[in-house]
Amino acid sequence: MALRVQAQAQAHFLAQAHAPTPTPARAAATIDRNYERIKKMGATEFEVTLDPKIAERWWEKVEDVLNLVDCILENRFKYVASLFVGNALIWWRSIKRAYEPREITWVEFQKEFDDKYRPKMYRDKKRMEFPNLVQGDE
Repeated sequence: MALRVQAQAQAHFLAQAHAPTPTPARAAATIDRNYERIKKMGATEFEVTLDPKIAERWWEKVEDVLNLVDCILENRFKYVASLFVGNALIWWRSIKRAYEPREITWVEFQKEFDDKYRPKMYRDKKRMEFPNLVQGDE
């Protein structure tokens, strides 16, 4: 099993190393294809919510999908941000402007999302509950 995973990783690495340099048009087409893939795999649009549980479930689903499509860290925030609608999109644009002229990193993006939709108090409470969870708890 481990050898098969290693062989797959090696094959993926070699394919990436010998892939042609993407042109802007090819890169845009890849982004469009990947966006459609993540939508088909269950990534849904995100509207503002006051319920951190809803935000957490949405975030976890999107991360699961991005992991399945082997999305690189540098592109993750672009795909996640493309799922924002309404007030979430307005929030995202203000965050993006705050980081200009450089692009926001994935770690910074996660922190901004957490600060807005999964406040520290909620995350601390979840961390304290985790050791006490038993199978079947929500």
